[in-house]
Amino acid sequence: MGMEVGLFSVSCRFKNCEDGFLWTFTGVYGPTIKRHRELFWEELGAIRGLWSDPWCIGGDFNVVRFPSERSREGRLTGSMRRFSEVIEELALKDLPLHGGLFTWSGGLNGLSRSRLDRFLISEDWENHFSGASQCSLPRPVSDHFPILLDGGGTRRGPIPFRFENMWLKEEGFKELLKGWWQGFNYSGSYSFILTEKLKALKIKLKEWNSEVFGKVGVNKGLALDKVSYWDNQEQLRALNEQELEARKEAREEFKKWALMEETSWRQKSREIWLKEGDKNTGFFHKMANSNRRRNYSGGWRPCCNNIEFDSIGDEEAARLEESFSGDEVFLALSDLNGDKAPGPDGFSLAFWQFCWDFVKDEVLGFFKEFYERAAAKVLANRLKKVVGKVVSSSQNAFVEGRQILDAALVANEVIDSVLKRKESGVLCKLDLEKAYDRINWDFLLSVMQRMGFGEKWIGGLRQGDPLSPYLFVLGMEALSSLINRAVRGGFLSGCRIGGREGVGIQVTHLLFADDTLVFYFAGGCVENAELLAAELGCKVGSLPSTYLGLPLGASHKSVKVWDGVEERMRKKLALWKRQFISKGGRLTLIRSTLASMPTYLMSLLRMPRVVKLRLEKIQRDFLWGGGALEKRPHLVKWAVVCTHKKMGGLGIRNLSILNRALLCKWSWRYAGGPWGGLWKEISKEGLLLLNNVSFSVGDGKRVRFWKDIWCGNTPLCEAFPSLFDLAGSKDAWVADYWDPMGEVGGWTPFLRPFNDWEVEEAERLLSSIQGKRLDADGEDRMLWRGTKNEILL
Repeated sequence: MGMEVGLFSVSCRFKNCEDGFLWTFTGVYGPTIKRHRELFWEELGAIRGLWSDPWCIGGDFNVVRFPSERSREGRLTGSMRRFSEVIEELALKDLPLHGGLFTWSGGLNGLSRSRLDRFLISEDWENHFSGASQCSLPRPVSDHFPILLDGGGTRRGPIPFRFENMWLKEEGFKELLKGWWQGFNYSGSYSFILTEKLKALKIKLKEWNSEVFGKVGVNKGLALDKVSYWDNQEQLRALNEQELEARKEAREEFKKWALMEETSWRQKSREIWLKEGDKNTGFFHKMANSNRRRNYSGGWRPCCNNIEFDSIGDEEAARLEESFSGDEVFLALSDLNGDKAPGPDGFSLAFWQFCWDFVKDEVLGFFKEFYERAAAKVLANRLKKVVGKVVSSSQNAFVEGRQILDAALVANEVIDSVLKRKESGVLCKLDLEKAYDRINWDFLLSVMQRMGFGEKWIGGLRQGDPLSPYLFVLGMEALSSLINRAVRGGFLSGCRIGGREGVGIQVTHLLFADDTLVFYFAGGCVENAELLAAELGCKVGSLPSTYLGLPLGASHKSVKVWDGVEERMRKKLALWKRQFISKGGRLTLIRSTLASMPTYLMSLLRMPRVVKLRLEKIQRDFLWGGGALEKRPHLVKWAVVCTHKKMGGLGIRNLSILNRALLCKWSWRYAGGPWGGLWKEISKEGLLLLNNVSFSVGDGKRVRFWKDIWCGNTPLCEAFPSLFDLAGSKDAWVADYWDPMGEVGGWTPFLRPFNDWEVEEAERLLSSIQGKRLDADGEDRMLWRGTKNEILL
């Protein structure tokens, strides 16, 4: 059908004999010289301008997109960013590669490996070949692996029943379901009754869908035809009142079926963070294709008999074994997302939520065996109330009040403390492969028994239970106890980091689910590290490294640690093609996803300005739909776009402000901790917080007497500067100066008698705090002063 030959490519137009589908294929061999690469990108842009057909490009690009596509990862370079930008600007999609990470190997002894070869496809090409995938094949001779692009095939066999959530939007559908359900009469066990009713309901739903509801696409098309008919008639003559009403009804009918179609694709795509109503059917169709593509697809055993575990009380154990109540089950069911993939019976969670009032009797009767996810949710709600009482402070996963960032912060502080003191030490990283599946079940049940869990509770669990994350944390407590026993026996020493007034904290290990760090202080030079690693079956690494997806031992000012965020953003954009998403849709995606992707890292590190500009550029280009090749203007300044909607903006998060706000949260959680390194950098943002808050004193153990605002509108150090100069401890807590003796207690902020010139100011200080009292059982609270009504943070 046509051919074009360029410096780096050969392009041909094809027409499928079977269906007449017209498309373009471009075979490429990218330049190996860096300065020629821009000519290559311009050549691809020219091909796109020549033909507007569905497009597929394949070949050796001689450049990679991300550091992870090279064996020696390095950092995200300008060439990588430019390659990703060209893919986005040409509206192409980079399919995941099955069968291996790299497509080429070479260099000295073949140690260099990269993904140089790939297929890129346009959205309309993928829509025609919706099952498309690429995979690497064995290479008999070449240094490149062959890449096979599979266009997918036709699905054969009967289509399994799936409850469509769009049916729930049909008027009168609930009453119809209720009538069917209550009209089925079966006798027997609850399991039999529920199973038979679901079978009968499937038959009714299939008949109703075929005979009454109909095909959504057909109904939508018929409604659109009616709208077009009346619009055409209006061009010829004025419509009367009856005809105007008919056109209005046709428009409402079209709107109804369009919403139904979008709901259906939303359920198939399982993208729960996008709300319905933005007409993103093309986007949901693409995500459903993406989900389809993803679906392609005797050591040491220490004795734990003498280990002591913290345990729960008899009352708490009894509460865990109480019978399930209807409200408890429905609350757990309501917390689950209705658009998640259905179970083997084909009924989605939205069905059970929607029909709860007339199906609950059968469900509750059969609850223990009925729906694993709902049951697991109820059990998890009970378990999380007590798990913190039996799990040590070294564990941070799935325990209320503990966060994943806590472990990352402490780990970085340990490393920073050791490096600054120029000490030696060993850091052992353990990642337990498939940990949830591999834990010995008898061992876990034994641990839970010793923690005080009742026989009824333990007996109700089973291997592979959806509660696995919580159960695994309980099992890992045995490892934590073993490490503590080794420390007490002098086999491990841990590492000490600075604490308040030089007391310090000894850190021996940190656990977050199956990611474990063990610290060991070495008094002298660490020798024979390679032999030790070989004995343990691991390898010797170096800093900086990563822990829980965050940098470990890296400079907090490093730009390189942010490369992963940019890489994830560009990979996410590869799934979204702009022509299928309106500007409102792009805005929703930026606010819900793109702007939130850096949040995890921003919660621990201050974002460098150059990184902020790069990430904002990615968001700007996606919002306005332009780039270097398209030359589309950005119509409004980004600073205006990031302002609140009430002020004329679009409400996109300003990354700098968000970064400062996230870092401010640490200042309250760990107020007053005189740590260094990463914590010192985080604490700089604490001034922003402390200048806008006051404190309500409880036990006084987290509020500084002189420097925090807890009595009046200014800190006492500013209200009484001469007395503050005389203070022995300028960072003392409020609790340090409270004497609980006597009926009401009293204040003792001074350690020596006053001089004559100090008496008046001392009397004013004592008068100002005289009405304040501490509550040994109360907690200190932080209050925001920026609003009329104080808000608890």
